[in-house]
Amino acid sequence: MAEQDPDTTKAEALATQTGALSMRKLSLIGTMGTDSLRRALVRLPDGRIEQVEVGDTLQGQRIDAIEPERLLMSRNGRQRILSMPHG
Repeated sequence: MAEQDPDTTKAEALATQTGALSMRKLSLIGTMGTDSLRRALVRLPDGRIEQVEVGDTLQGQRIDAIEPERLLMSRNGRQRILSMPHG
C-alpha cells in the first residue's frame, strides 16, 4: 500500500470532525502548489468553495499571501489572517 501524505491524512481527519469548520464564516480548507505558485481552497459562508491565488479578491479583501496553513488578506490597510482549522 502507498504511504499517505501527512497533509492528506490531516485533511481527511478534519473532514470528518464535527465542528472543525464554521458554517457561518469564511474558512480555509487547504492550500496547494509550490512556493512560487500557491493556491488555496476557501469555503464561503453560503457553502460554496472557491480556489484563490495571490492577487485575487475574496469578499472585498485582497489575497496578499498564501502560506502552507494560512491565508493573508487585506482591505483598507487592515490585514486578516485566515488559518487552517486544527484538530
